[in-house]
Amino acid sequence: MSTIYQPTDLIAQGRYEIISLIGEGGAGIVYQCIDKPSNTAVAIKVLRPELIEDKKQIEIFRQEARLAAKLLHPNIVGIYEINTEEWQGKQIHYLVMEYLPGGNLTTKIKSGVRVSESLLWMKQLLDAISFAHEQGIIHQDIKSANVFLDGNGSVKIGDFGLARLITGNAPSFVDKMTDSQARALAQRMGTPAYMSPELCFGEIQDERSDIYSLGILFFEMLVGKVPFEAPGMIELARLHISKPVPSLCRINPAIPQMLDEMIKRMLAKDKNERFQSIKQIKSVIDSL
Repeated sequence: MSTIYQPTDLIAQGRYEIISLIGEGGAGIVYQCIDKPSNTAVAIKVLRPELIEDKKQIEIFRQEARLAAKLLHPNIVGIYEINTEEWQGKQIHYLVMEYLPGGNLTTKIKSGVRVSESLLWMKQLLDAISFAHEQGIIHQDIKSANVFLDGNGSVKIGDFGLARLITGNAPSFVDKMTDSQARALAQRMGTPAYMSPELCFGEIQDERSDIYSLGILFFEMLVGKVPFEAPGMIELARLHISKPVPSLCRINPAIPQMLDEMIKRMLAKDKNERFQSIKQIKSVIDSL
């Protein structure tokens, strides 16, 4: 892993003490810290050192904080502060966030998730994304790695770095790009395993694209894997566009038929055939 800070380092004029490295993603490195004045745990996300000269990456990083700070919801990761400081001769950009000790949903799914547990978390995630949509914000990077567990068994979604960035047509993955070009584009636009068919075609995203990604996530929560897997970006895009969704009930007979049908509709290839709002999905979940 890359690193900037070491344990016991003090930042923000001594306010935050670095405790440990939590992990890193494509754009950021996350540390567990102590807010010394309040003696409470926080997480600090720092823009990766190789990206600090990239003005576009800096703006994406700062946008995450601006958007997420607007979304005060019990199932959305809280952002407390965005700041910049000089560190060892470099300008460091960081976000101070809510610390969630339970890790992310990717790790939890690997150890197995009960159907009842999945239903509870689905309701919480639907509430969170519905709230974001009501504020005019589309997440655009919903995936298990961006969902975190708090100490009380609830989930919270974070990482709004890609939210609302796509404002016009983007290049299609299919038949127009090499696999390396597609991979580079995907890093700016979302995560391939969760991408909607319209994103694969380079169409403008809306709330229904988030619904598709939630459908992939719900499928993964219930059976431990995403519905479409392929070694390359182009092949994976084609599966999103054309391959039928596997039956959840056949994989796990304990899954209610109504839930299987709900997720299949969330994953409809044509966005006009999906649920058109989160509220429609919530009504199905509430009836289970």
